[in-house]
Amino acid sequence: MEMNFRINEVDGVTEGDRRFMKHINHDKYVRITACEEGNKPGCLLPETFLDIAQRIRDMEVRETDIWVLSYPKSGTTWTQEMVWCICNDLDFESAKSTILPIRFPFLELSTFLTGKRGIPPLLKDSVSYVENMESPRFIKCHLPWELLPKQIKTVKPKIIYVARNPKDLCLSYYHQLVRQGLFKGNFEEMAELFLEDRVPYSPYWDHVLTYWEHRYDPNLLFIKYEDMKKDLPSICTRVASFLDEDCSDIGQLSELCSHLSFEAMKSNVSVNYTFWENTDIVSCLGDINRNFMRKGKVGSWKEEMSPHMAKRFDTWIERHLMTTDFSFYR
Repeated sequence: MEMNFRINEVDGVTEGDRRFMKHINHDKYVRITACEEGNKPGCLLPETFLDIAQRIRDMEVRETDIWVLSYPKSGTTWTQEMVWCICNDLDFESAKSTILPIRFPFLELSTFLTGKRGIPPLLKDSVSYVENMESPRFIKCHLPWELLPKQIKTVKPKIIYVARNPKDLCLSYYHQLVRQGLFKGNFEEMAELFLEDRVPYSPYWDHVLTYWEHRYDPNLLFIKYEDMKKDLPSICTRVASFLDEDCSDIGQLSELCSHLSFEAMKSNVSVNYTFWENTDIVSCLGDINRNFMRKGKVGSWKEEMSPHMAKRFDTWIERHLMTTDFSFYR
């Protein structure tokens, strides 16, 4: 199969790559981008992504698909549950009885599980699972714009992209990678790598700002985690309108927001990943179920990020936002 990508192996030649390889517990990594993207640095992903990269690019996209896209730890699970409930007549009982990865699968998940033993059939080939779903399909994906299926641009399914302040995101990402046994080191070391675009799915700004450039596409809705925390009813109403669903009933909207509250989500076994307990998947992904949803706060970075590192983040954010009208809450 012809590979229409530019691929650079992370081989440890540079000092920064050596630090990355020291801290990240995984097999080989590559930077990959579509050939037509010119000089973009490429998305940092496990080499095993190459097994499915072209399949994803060539995948059939359906007009009825609904995609939730994000950089990891941006509020993806929260957004998925909101979208699924809105599109399924607020059927909370079905939402609670069927785990989220079944209802709303993660397209490239098998990238992180290739070669592992004891993988549930659902996860052995996540691309095939999505391909074989009945319509309407609900699809989660963390890939940057240029690695999405080519038909996304012509079929134009509904896309919701959720973004989060990189300070909080970096902290949340650190705790998840440590919990999964994928990162060795302290938070300062993780933050350093994040600023250097040396964590999985980086570069962060290429990811977020490319989707931001598409915010006026009629099939794409760009939302922010901080807005969800500030006024969840308004975001639910916006998302429902975008999806051509009715969410105007005050009582139903209140019930939806209650279902989506942090406390409810954290205790909901269909979304909090405790469903992997006592299964072989734990040995492959580490202790994913423990505190998958930690705090769900805006500004939690202030509790663990040093003033020096916070200042470096501020400078980094300002530099990347100089030529854009995009902004985050501080």
